[in-house]
Amino acid sequence: VQGSDRAIATLTRPMDGATGQGSSQKYLELLALGMSNKEIGRTMGVSINTVKYHLKSIFKQLRVDNRTQAVVEANRLGATSKDHPNG
Repeated sequence: VQGSDRAIATLTRPMDGATGQGSSQKYLELLALGMSNKEIGRTMGVSINTVKYHLKSIFKQLRVDNRTQAVVEANRLGATSKDHPNG
């Protein structure tokens, strides 16, 4: 449970525009919408490699192996917004 608390705190911290820290929640939200890495990159204004880097970090924090598991776990932890259709 303590690891889950740490993951949720990391994933939901406010975004720091200079470093991009805290942007994990935005990546999760876009992932939950079913966006591809290419679409996420366009939306976030970053390269596909940057998207992959962030998603890999998110997967590690959530202790999951893929996109579907990440969305399910983020929803379980309350790390994604309930404002979108898949949330």
